[in-house]
Amino acid sequence: VYSLSGCGWSPVYRLDAEPEEGLVHFAQQAEIRQSTGQDWKDVRLTLASGNPGGLEPEELPVWRMHRREVQARNMMAAMPAGEAADASPMMMKAASPIAAMQEMETFAIWELGTRTVPAGTPVLLELSQGQWNASFIRLARPGYGEKAVWLMAEATLPAAVDWPLGRAQYLVDGLPVGSGTFALSGSQKELFFGQDSRVLVEMKQKSRQSGSSGFVGKKQTRVWEWTLEIANNHTR
Repeated sequence: VYSLSGCGWSPVYRLDAEPEEGLVHFAQQAEIRQSTGQDWKDVRLTLASGNPGGLEPEELPVWRMHRREVQARNMMAAMPAGEAADASPMMMKAASPIAAMQEMETFAIWELGTRTVPAGTPVLLELSQGQWNASFIRLARPGYGEKAVWLMAEATLPAAVDWPLGRAQYLVDGLPVGSGTFALSGSQKELFFGQDSRVLVEMKQKSRQSGSSGFVGKKQTRVWEWTLEIANNHTR
């Protein structure tokens, strides 16, 4: 057994919301790539969710306590632009039958049987597909200066899964609404499918008052009052 550089796979997801039916249709695919310079013809292909690495953790460093200045940092790492692109590969091949995930002790594997993977050209293979029951709601955050209302789904899976992070394409009633990333560990997931352009929520300030009372140790008071205007431009 040996490893090759320039070879690997990435998960690709497709999530299609059907609010009227209370469903989210999903498909999970594997984008496989290899740059060995030779086509892999009729090879037995197995995908694993774990990355090869060391067999044991590094030694713990010596613990020293001392004063230091702590500065706030943004812990959210931006994903490269290429990773959030449309999940449309150069080649696409359907696996038949769809591979079943097998749970191992520390990772998951998918047995894809005998496959052919050309050199230098990514190939898409089907891993799983199905549908989830979902409750759809509209989420608004008018206090942050926007009128936008977001379509959100609270999806429930029939069983817990552990799917790695990958590119995802999001659709509503079969029409693309955007692309991003997706990962899931468990049996429940909150999903966002972009803005609902026919619903608007606007927050308007009606009054803002301040005052004080008392002669000694005056008490300061402030009173705000807002009105929320909700416009539903759907036909129902």
